[in-house]
Amino acid sequence: MPSRGSLCWRYLHALLALWSCGREPTAAPGDGASSQLESRQEERIPVGPRPTLPVAYPPGKWRQLPPKQLEHTVLWLSDIVIRHAQVDQPQVSFQLNGWTAALLPVSRSRQAALAIARKVVALARQGSSFEQLARQYSDEPETASRGGSLGGLPAAHLWPWPQVLDAVEALKPGDVSEVIETETGYHVLNRRAPVAEAKVSGRHIVIGHDAAPWLGVMASAPLRQRSRAEAFALGSQIYEQARARPEEFGKLVAMYSEHRDAARGGDFGTWSTREPTGYPREIETLAGLQKGEIAKPVDTPIGIQIIQRGEDPPRQRYAMTSIQWPFDPEKADSEPVSKSAVFRQASEFSAALREEPALFGELQQRFCCGGVVEVITGRENPALEAALAELQPGQLASQPILDLNVQYLLPKRLEPSALAPPKETSFDLAGTRLGGT
Repeated sequence: MPSRGSLCWRYLHALLALWSCGREPTAAPGDGASSQLESRQEERIPVGPRPTLPVAYPPGKWRQLPPKQLEHTVLWLSDIVIRHAQVDQPQVSFQLNGWTAALLPVSRSRQAALAIARKVVALARQGSSFEQLARQYSDEPETASRGGSLGGLPAAHLWPWPQVLDAVEALKPGDVSEVIETETGYHVLNRRAPVAEAKVSGRHIVIGHDAAPWLGVMASAPLRQRSRAEAFALGSQIYEQARARPEEFGKLVAMYSEHRDAARGGDFGTWSTREPTGYPREIETLAGLQKGEIAKPVDTPIGIQIIQRGEDPPRQRYAMTSIQWPFDPEKADSEPVSKSAVFRQASEFSAALREEPALFGELQQRFCCGGVVEVITGRENPALEAALAELQPGQLASQPILDLNVQYLLPKRLEPSALAPPKETSFDLAGTRLGGT
């Protein structure tokens, strides 16, 4: 069973896509969904003369898999992006959450971009280092600085780009793809073998900026207006201080971090290098550090992060279910779906449940949401972790908890036996396992 922390990234990913782009279809791949995906993808590709492309990869078997299986399939990929003048938006590739990159203007034609992408394919297949090719040719600075690495992505993350999953399914570890086109340009992918199993723990300092909208739903306080350049300059200053005195990283977290997990010293949990997660870059960064070592500032959907690898402390695991009351943070207080109005409603129902706990199931059905989830300390909202620590199995929290700055929830702690057995992670879209967890 995925932890609630691992579920939050998918929820936020969809939520921010909904706010910025309109609701995404919820149909599963297969049974007509493939054509729906292809149609939507075709709409995202810029209009203009289309160069002759290599024959597209045939539709993969992944299209017949249930979506839940895609959530538990992890793919290690590196990507080289060649942009052109008809790519008119700075969206980071394979992101639906509004994350834009600091990109230099590109004047090359579409045909010229395709020629470069084909050259990259040829060089990579002739034995040139894909990592070095990414640093030399890729037009996305953040991934280029990492040698093109996207980390270990859950296949479900790539569901909106079916042509990408079709290509990945056809590749073996070590293979380089043909040229693939998306709305952000031309891509050359390198499929990598699963990394070695390891547990990594980390702390981070998060500096928000105006081009990183995701932090707004998990910030500890209202965010300051700040450009990306200003955030990076501040992050670089903090990094130098942290590198000089790594034992004082916690003090720097308290002084500078705008993420809610600053309340626990910036701890963002312990992770397996092989598990499905919405934070593949951060986990890969941690795996490349020694304990106590600090990575240079990195640009991410939640802002500029300075990451330190820490010790691997014991983690408490909780089972819980909850009632959730979502709100629209942009609505005025007078609106029924505003933050203040929903808080009043959630507080009233919480008071009623203190008198009649048996109403919990009825209210859960009326509002949202059923099901049992796992909460692992260090990955979650500090307020929720603290509330669960005070409860015994079967008990309800006394007050609603602000969660993700988009909803209030009332948790009910359950016995650990309520959790389903963890699902095995697969590393192959076609169903042939290349390893295990």
